[in-house]
Amino acid sequence: MLLAGLLIVAAADVFEAVASLDLGQAYGVKVLVAASLLALAATALGILAGLERLPGWAGGAASLSAYALLAAGYHAARRAAARPQAQPGGQQ
Repeated sequence: MLLAGLLIVAAADVFEAVASLDLGQAYGVKVLVAASLLALAATALGILAGLERLPGWAGGAASLSAYALLAAGYHAARRAAARPQAQPGGQQ
């Protein structure tokens, strides 16, 4: 039962990280791309900690860092999305 729970949480974390990675690449927000990759690594560390292969704090520390960077990355992506885009023909 523990393994099933770990897999469900890991799947949700991977979906979130991949969606954030896509958003970061679409808007060219490097901190969001880095945070997404760190979130994927934190997911792997969390699984290993859950399987008692690593200390529990390893996944938690990586996850905390990832979420702090994700917050900064989402803020930067929101600012990038709010910027006026150049219109075809050179008009703004």
